[in-house]
This record gives sequence, C-alpha cells and structure tokens, in this order.
Amino acid sequence: EGVGEILVDAASRLEALPLFDAASIDATLRTMLEEREIGARKGLQPLRVALTGSSVSPPLFESMAALGRDATLRRVRAAAARLA
Repeated sequence: EGVGEILVDAASRLEALPLFDAASIDATLRTMLEEREIGARKGLQPLRVALTGSSVSPPLFESMAALGRDATLRRVRAAAARLA
C-alpha cells in the first residue's frame, strides 16, 4: 500500500539533486523516510526492486549512482506507472 506514491516521491527528490552521488542519494532518501515516517524496508525495498528487478542487490545508493540519474529515474518512474 502506498508504494507507487513512495516511488513518485523518491523520483521527484532524486531528480532535484544537484549532485547525483551515493552520499547525496542516501541523505535525500533517508530524509524522505523520516518525513513519511516509514522504515527503510517499506521505503527503500520498492526502489531496489524498481532498479534491479530483485529484492536482493548490491548496495542501493551506490547502484543508483552507478546507473546515473537518467536511468535511475526512468526505472523508478516505470515501476510507479505499472503500479498506478
């Protein structure tokens, strides 16, 4: 429940980052979790699945940075659209 909204929120925040590196991604997404008052399992696991197609992957923030902003946003938004 609410996974699509989490993905849309995450994509919006990631798009606004001036620097798309693991540390910035980490800080931004952890702030989102705090503001939404949800745990990492509920907030980050959907992102992991959206990015990798699996619930098990290399470190999430480093994976996002390695994929780059465009590919990350494309995958996250595609997953959100499938849930809409």
